[in-house]
Amino acid sequence: MVRNVFVCLIICMVFICCGTEKRIVSEVELENLNTIVKSDTIKIQANWANPQNASLIANTNLLPIGSNAGSINLIGTPNYFRIIGDSLSIELPYYGERQLSGSYNPNDIGISFNGKAKEFKHSFNAKRNTHDYYFEINNNIENLQINLNIYPNLKTNISVNSTHRTFISYRGVVVE
Repeated sequence: MVRNVFVCLIICMVFICCGTEKRIVSEVELENLNTIVKSDTIKIQANWANPQNASLIANTNLLPIGSNAGSINLIGTPNYFRIIGDSLSIELPYYGERQLSGSYNPNDIGISFNGKAKEFKHSFNAKRNTHDYYFEINNNIENLQINLNIYPNLKTNISVNSTHRTFISYRGVVVE
């Protein structure tokens, strides 16, 4: 009986000690983030792509070095996501499955857009200290819904839902 209580106590201690620690955001990080957002020009470089259908991609043997099917290394791959006032300029590589046919142009396989979004929402999440954006865009081939989260350490998460392709997300950083 004493042994069972001791084992349970050890297991509880392990779970308590291994819990995730909440990151404390400094005032300098928050001020820097707010300054960048207020400037109306945000430039983001994606470092990793996270496609939804990783099992299909794993069998292609075309992934860059340092990548696996669920996390594709984009370092060295030209890409950007820019917010300039109320306009967007996007050029992101796409790894995934196209569900409906698109362009016949072999150079137009990524996610590309230049112009104003049909819908543009921006909010500050005080609980997570993030600036959250929502965009709806149409690039004459497909409709895209994009969620962008910018964290105080200037890391970003971009989620893209498309009418013609499977879901993909990108992790990156704000480039100053």
